[in-house]
Amino acid sequence: MRVGSVGSVKQTIKQKQRLGKVKQHTSKSKFIPSEFSDFMRVRWYLTQQAKLSGIAWAVGEHYLMHVIQVLLKKQQTAQTPIKLIDIFTAAMPINGQLTWQYYQCLLKILPQLQKFLAKELQANKQFIVTQLPTLDEHNKLIAHGVANNLSTAQGKSGALGQQYYDLIWTEKHINWQLVNELYRGIEVLGQIKGLKDITPKILTDETTSKIKAVNSVQGQQILLALLPFVDKTTSNWDLAMFVEVLKTESFSATWTADVRQLMGLSNEIRIFIENNQAKQLRFAATDWQLLEEVIEQVGLNKFLLTSVKHD
Repeated sequence: MRVGSVGSVKQTIKQKQRLGKVKQHTSKSKFIPSEFSDFMRVRWYLTQQAKLSGIAWAVGEHYLMHVIQVLLKKQQTAQTPIKLIDIFTAAMPINGQLTWQYYQCLLKILPQLQKFLAKELQANKQFIVTQLPTLDEHNKLIAHGVANNLSTAQGKSGALGQQYYDLIWTEKHINWQLVNELYRGIEVLGQIKGLKDITPKILTDETTSKIKAVNSVQGQQILLALLPFVDKTTSNWDLAMFVEVLKTESFSATWTADVRQLMGLSNEIRIFIENNQAKQLRFAATDWQLLEEVIEQVGLNKFLLTSVKHD
């Protein structure tokens, strides 16, 4: 499960500074997956947050986390050879919930992300990068991602992926204007209207005060949006309901998302629930992973739909 936000990354950095240089994972040291993931996040923050715009940095971080998950599944021996294009392909999110601007933004930063991975993976010695993708492979990778995501958004899984790819891939580049047209009418996270039959409950002053004690303003805003839909007099908390609320257009419209602090918000919600509700109530780690992913994608879509234009 991915936890922590930019604030937690900064805290980790301070801890590393007190303890000395960040340890590199070498073939001689024990490989700990959670430490590898944290290390890569810290390195991404330290090396890229000043170079990239907020949305580009956040898209890069989101995709990097998918890349790391693929790497950890692939890791089997002390040193694992890596063909980066295969990792990129397996890590491409195609759940039909991301706007097409996500892929356009990702294409622009892939060379920088690739350079980052080649350097940091080499430093770790756990993964041996044997081949780097070309710019043409980057373009084709993203074209397939856009096409498969569009097919999935229409309920066809990958069935129409090749057809859409053939449409949008012209003269060795992606026709973004056509992509824009093809996505018209496709609803992504944060645009879906729903919950019309649910009447929000009024939060008590006590509950509101507890929420305001949550660390981040974003965490407070999400809880204030979620809790009125939940019956707080019982233990009947439903994480699926949380996800459905976050998917709605009304939530996206009122949430003042900070694009650099999307990760880790589900952990704040988890801590609040576990500290303030029935002790017997616990959700599985996979449930929190889903909530984390939804929060990130809603936030990314919110910024991408308003700030990134097609070429």
